[in-house]
This record gives sequence, structure tokens and C-alpha cells, in this order.
Amino acid sequence: MFDFSLPEEFLPLISKIVNKSVKLSPDIVSDIKRGLRPDTGKFKDRFFIGLDEFSHLTADEKRLYKKHIRGEDIIGKYRVAWKGEYVKFEPEKMAEGGKKELYEQPKIVIKEIGKNLRASYDNEKYYCAKSIHLILEENSKADLKYLTALLNSQLLDFYFKSRFYLNRLGRGSFRYREQFLKQFPIKLPQTPAEQKLADEITSLVEQILSLAKTEQRVEGFPDPYFDELLDSGEIDEFDEIRWTPKRAYKDLEPQAAKEEWARVIVIGKNDVISSSKIYNDIREKYVIESLRGKNFSKDKEVIIRIPRSDSAIEKILSQLEADKKRLAQTPISELEDDINELVYELYGLDEEDKKVIEEFLERF
Repeated sequence: MFDFSLPEEFLPLISKIVNKSVKLSPDIVSDIKRGLRPDTGKFKDRFFIGLDEFSHLTADEKRLYKKHIRGEDIIGKYRVAWKGEYVKFEPEKMAEGGKKELYEQPKIVIKEIGKNLRASYDNEKYYCAKSIHLILEENSKADLKYLTALLNSQLLDFYFKSRFYLNRLGRGSFRYREQFLKQFPIKLPQTPAEQKLADEITSLVEQILSLAKTEQRVEGFPDPYFDELLDSGEIDEFDEIRWTPKRAYKDLEPQAAKEEWARVIVIGKNDVISSSKIYNDIREKYVIESLRGKNFSKDKEVIIRIPRSDSAIEKILSQLEADKKRLAQTPISELEDDINELVYELYGLDEEDKKVIEEFLERF
């Protein structure tokens, strides 16, 4: 039954979308789950810790902790950015979401509140907060990557916002409630031509997921690159460059400079990083790339690990440039546009239908 808020002119298009589709649940997915919520009323444990505290735990203590993500960690469509939080997971101490099977398998994670639906495929076994909906592989008749593409598409964004507009919150956000998600019309391929479209969609999702990981490596520079060489044994010695910001910085743009006989990194008007470890061009570039575009809090110490071997630094910088080139050659936004076009075709929509959808979505 349509919401009374649905403009009458959209009824034929909605009917066209729903035609030959089935509901996400229970037709495709037997159930949509929620993430965990510790029983803090009954238990006084410290359930959440950060990366630094985790690193100081014993091996036995670490076994109780799992990588944990919240709704805000789903930073975009197809993108999850784990921020170093761990949850102490003991099933008997969870008020909700206390089964490890919810997290230890491939799944779709969906942010509950946002201006647009954000879904991502997760095979990293993240344990999720209650603010995240879960679609589990074991509960789905359809490929999860294919479903992720449909959930992130403009077509289903239009379907949700036109049907459930009254569910909007303040500041343009929506709450993607489980009962609304279950009603999403999912088109399963019925012919060889439709199967070809579905396969193309899934292939594009795989490309996006791969590029998204590369994007996160670049944004997290130098740690992902450094850790990779450290684990492989290519870095055996390293130093630390420490800096405590005098104020908060956003989208930092550090500059190289020379001060008497030393190389320094100038930050803003009053901050300078000076270190005996920055004694040539590649080390200077390494430190600048470690800071560029990032946000930093006032008085919170920043530690940059830098290999003692110049050849290791050169390898890291070479990998960084290769990753940047890959991202520039195939922008994720272009692949998302390609998916939207394929989804329109799969659902049998024409150019006029697409125009209606895209003009409607421009309002949000």
C-alpha cells in the first residue's frame, strides 16, 4: 500500500519498478538483522577500547576483542572505514546481537540513518553496532554483491524517498528502518539477457570494492604501506617522528622549507616539524604525504613511523604513486554511474523514467 504522501504522478513509475520484482524480505532474504548492543545496565565491563589499548593486551585478552564498526564508519556507498575500535564480545553480556555468526560471515552492512542509503559488502568479519542493519550470506538467495549494487542504486533511492518521504528526519536525513528495507523491490534476472546485466553489475561492484580498498590505503598513508613491508620483513629498523599540533587542522597542506642547515615541514602559520630523520628529498616527501589532507586535533600527539632504509621509503612512495594513478584512471564515481545505467535497464526503465527519477533526487 502506497504512502499517502506519494505524488500521484509517480504511481505508474513505481508500478513499473515493482512489476516482475519481489520483496527484499522475505522473498530474497529470510531476515534482516541488527548489530550488537552490550548490556551495560547489567554488566559494568569496559566494552569498547581503541587500537592503542588493544596493542597492550595479552594474547589471551585479545581473543575476547573484535574489530567493531558503527553506523558512521560506513562512510559511503561500498565503503567501510574501520577507525580502530574494538568491542569486548562475550555473547552472554550482549543485550542484543549476541551471536557471533552474525558477524563471522560475508554480509551486507547498511547504515540506518543518512541522507542516502549506504550499503557495503563486508567480508572482513567486522562486529557491528546496533545502528547497522545486516543482510547475511546464509540468509540470502541472491549474490550479496549484486544486492549491494541494487540497494545503492538511484532507482531504489527514488523508490524509498518517494514512498517513505514522511520517514525523513531533521537536516535531510532518513531512517532506513528494517520494515521499509524489507519492501524494496528486487529484480532477479529471468532471461539470459537479464543475467548478463546482473553479471556486469556484480563485476562492477567487485571493481568498486577493490578500488575502495586502494582509496583507503592512500588515505591512511603511510601506515598500510609501512605495515605491509614490516610484516614481510622488508623493514627491520625504523624511527618515529613526533609532532604535537598547536591547534586543530583540517585537510592539512604541509609545506617543505629549510631553516638554517635543517629541513623542516611547515604547517600553518605557527607549527613546524623539525627532525634529524628528515635529511633528504624522499624523507621529506614521505613526511609530507603522511600529513597531506588529514585532520588533526590540538595537543594530540602525531607519530609518523619512518623506515631507516631509504630503499624502503622509495618502495613505499612508489606504491603510493601507483595507487593514486589507479584511482585517477578509474574513478569510483564513474563505475557507480555505470551501475545505475545497468539497473535502469534491468528494471526495464526508459529515458523518460530516468529523467523523472534523477530530477526527483536532485531535491535532496
